[in-house]
Amino acid sequence: MRKKEEPFPNYSFKYCTQTAMKDFERFMPRLSETNTTLGRLTDFGKVSANIHKITLRITQLNYPIGKQDLQAAVHEIYEENAKPLKCCIFL
Repeated sequence: MRKKEEPFPNYSFKYCTQTAMKDFERFMPRLSETNTTLGRLTDFGKVSANIHKITLRITQLNYPIGKQDLQAAVHEIYEENAKPLKCCIFL
């Protein structure tokens, strides 16, 4: 039986997590308070009016989070989204 290849053989999950935490710990002290609100940066009315157009895609992008086999999870999403296109090939 052939050993399954790791998507990123030089990086373990533990290593990536530790590196991310170090980056986060470096980032946090650099933050400063501001009087700018998110409303100044984002048009939430427009977001609310258009969110239905992308809700399914956003949910699908969240699906692989936390999966042991990220590559397989992304492949599942691709296969699921390819199904509607396959039935239209003859058109």
